[in-house]
Amino acid sequence: MGDITNNPNDQSSTHLVMLIHGIRTRANWYVRVSDELRNAGFKVELTNYGRFDLIRFLLPITFFKAAAASHIERDIRTAMATYNVERVSIIAHSFGTFIVTWLLENRFDINFRKIIFCGSVVKPHFPFQSFTGRFERPIINEVGTRDVWPIIAESVTWGYGSTGAFGFKRPNVFDRYHRGVSHSEFLNAKFCHDWWIPFLKGDTPQSKDEPERPPWWLVA
Repeated sequence: MGDITNNPNDQSSTHLVMLIHGIRTRANWYVRVSDELRNAGFKVELTNYGRFDLIRFLLPITFFKAAAASHIERDIRTAMATYNVERVSIIAHSFGTFIVTWLLENRFDINFRKIIFCGSVVKPHFPFQSFTGRFERPIINEVGTRDVWPIIAESVTWGYGSTGAFGFKRPNVFDRYHRGVSHSEFLNAKFCHDWWIPFLKGDTPQSKDEPERPPWWLVA
């Protein structure tokens, strides 16, 4: 990637990518994906809100979610100051996608370049149209047609959506379907190389598969 340099103070030539993990994980995938991104010439920084358990994820209490988002906000601000950039690209998984939308709604001075979701639990009607000046369109939404967790999250509590299983099907978002893929199967170096790096470099996103109906017991 010819326009990337090693000078963190040169904002015009620094493309900073940050990774946001999901719940109940120590985010071991960070190592594989960040190495792949660095090999492609990107600057990469990680975020961490700790191991967020299932109970806090499901409880309809905004305090827990806001507390997790505040940790991500801290890490993003620190990284942006370090590299002296005004915008940052994001790869977010699962609950990390919810945090990105929380930042869009609540922290108006944080702006993004590319946004990539996988295993999204964001509501399908989230008002991206209200924040189009805050990110580069479209957002990529990687949809695993065997991803049951967004469906479960939407079904058993409120505040979440099943867009990681069904897509947004709306303007400003490009839903890319991957047949037979489950919740965390995106999180590897090959997937990053094949799908995320071309998009981050500016390529027009391409489709993969058609949607697939999830297991009957989840949508009956």
